[in-house]
Amino acid sequence: MGNCDVSFPVYLDQNVFSRMQEGNDERQSVLDALNFLSSKGAIFVYSTIHIDECRDSDQPEAFVAIIEDISAHYLEHSSAAETQIALSPNRARGLILAEPDLADEAARMMAESLKLLQFTQGWLGDVEARALKEEIIEGIGPFWKSLENELPREMLDLLANGKDEMLKERLKNLPLSA
Repeated sequence: MGNCDVSFPVYLDQNVFSRMQEGNDERQSVLDALNFLSSKGAIFVYSTIHIDECRDSDQPEAFVAIIEDISAHYLEHSSAAETQIALSPNRARGLILAEPDLADEAARMMAESLKLLQFTQGWLGDVEARALKEEIIEGIGPFWKSLENELPREMLDLLANGKDEMLKERLKNLPLSA
C-alpha cells in the first residue's frame, strides 16, 4: 500500500476483511478505500479478536492472505501491565494458522466467563440464562483437554481431581438474572 511521511493506525473491523475476500461484490470498493487511506499514511491494524474470528472461519488461509496483502499490523500489548501497545508486522500467518494452545484456551475461557457479568448487566440482549450456562459449560471441555495436553501429570491431578464436574455443577446452579 502507499507511503507517506505521517502515519496513523486504522483499526479494521472483521467485516472489512470479510468484504475483501475474492468474489465479494464490495471487494474493489474496499480496496480502493484502503489504498486511499494508505496513501494518506494509514497503517492497518488488527487484534486478537480478529485472530479468533479468522481461526473460527472456514477459510483462515484466505484471511491470512488478505491481512498480508494490505500489510496489516498486529496490535498487541507490549508489557505485562498492558498499558503499552505495539504494532507488529508479518504476524498473521503464525497467529491465525497456529494450533490453539493452553494460553489460547485459557483466554477463551476468561472471555466466556465475562459473559456472566455482561448478562447480569443486561448487555447480552435476549440471551437466556440457561443457554448462556450451557455455552460456558460446553467450552470447559476444550479447556480441560488443553490442560491435559500441556500440564505435567502431577499438576493436572491436583487441579483436576473432580474440579471440572464441580465447576460445571456450580455453573448449572448459578442464579442469574439480568
